[in-house]
Amino acid sequence: MKSGRAFTLIELLVVIAIIGILAAMLMPALAKAKQSSYRVVDLNNLKQFGVAMNIVATGNNDILPWANWDDPLSVIHPDQGWLYQLPANASYPMTPAQTDARTGSFWPVLGNQKMYFCPNEDTNSALFKLRMEQSSSYLMNGAACGYYRASANLYPTYPLVKLSQISPGGAAFWECTSNMTFNDGSASPNEVNDARHGNAVIFGVFDGSARLMRLTEWMEKMNEPNANELWCYPGSPDGR
Repeated sequence: MKSGRAFTLIELLVVIAIIGILAAMLMPALAKAKQSSYRVVDLNNLKQFGVAMNIVATGNNDILPWANWDDPLSVIHPDQGWLYQLPANASYPMTPAQTDARTGSFWPVLGNQKMYFCPNEDTNSALFKLRMEQSSSYLMNGAACGYYRASANLYPTYPLVKLSQISPGGAAFWECTSNMTFNDGSASPNEVNDARHGNAVIFGVFDGSARLMRLTEWMEKMNEPNANELWCYPGSPDGR
């Protein structure tokens, strides 16, 4: 009985080359699909943040949760924030152990650490390990506490902002910029200078929804002199 014809070396190399070409063609599509799945998770997480924010505000006379705006020059804020509540003996600089999400006002609603993180977050990166707050990929808009008005020279009389006072279309939460370190759970819009997923910034809105905005559009809006959906502190002409 004759044996079947074996592949020659050249034929095998041709097959391998074809497989390599097909794989190279598929990789961009697979990477795009992966990024799309990350976006879906982020949008869902931020929608859940909106639910938690509304529940917390409803139980506190419509007052928004403390945004965890901790100025390096400030007295440590003892308030329970959306992300964490600092221990009474905390001092600056804070440590990751002191900014535990399980102590924040959202935890009873969310109850899952995964919901605080973008699936694309590299918690082993050098920049992440430099962060004093390592409990979330997301930050709350400092508009919820009046931005710099919450600093030491005004504390404890920082503005209590009600959910009904702030623009429903205003940005409430967004993803941390991946090339910066953060010391707390809050930020101002001009602290965004990149997008984790291509050219889009993912953010939660005070009305409880979640959206995408092109990074170029975000950059334009953060430099506008007047109030808009990014700069949305109520009662201020420029939203700041």
